[in-house]
Amino acid sequence: MLRLRNIVLIACLIGSASNTGAYDLCDNKVEEGEEIDGRFMAVPYAIIAHALAEKHCGAEPRPMREKILSFIEETGCGPGTVIYSETEGAISRAESARDLKQLVFHGDPSVNPSPQQVREEAERIANELGGCEALIRAHDAE
Repeated sequence: MLRLRNIVLIACLIGSASNTGAYDLCDNKVEEGEEIDGRFMAVPYAIIAHALAEKHCGAEPRPMREKILSFIEETGCGPGTVIYSETEGAISRAESARDLKQLVFHGDPSVNPSPQQVREEAERIANELGGCEALIRAHDAE
């Protein structure tokens, strides 16, 4: 139950960017019946992986905004497009997480885990994303 809840919470952190595979978000609005555009399906994972690498795995803090948004721009989706705006918001939410608990549980006041539970949940999520070594490598990659 906790695992499913955290998956839902991570999706909330990312906001509607988690639905990026459902539409062509490289325009100014999402229209009904648009073709699936899978270019951005990994963006939510990149954001949470970057934040976990720093807050859980001990990676040196680095700005993720430029790295992730430049990837989106390289695909031709600059400022003003749906994906760019949603990703900016998701990055802001991830960067504003003050601690690991807020990142992993999104500051949900109904959840009051112990510090041990926070570490265990962060470790579980990190392992699902490849483990700390993989997260740090991806975090530090240019």
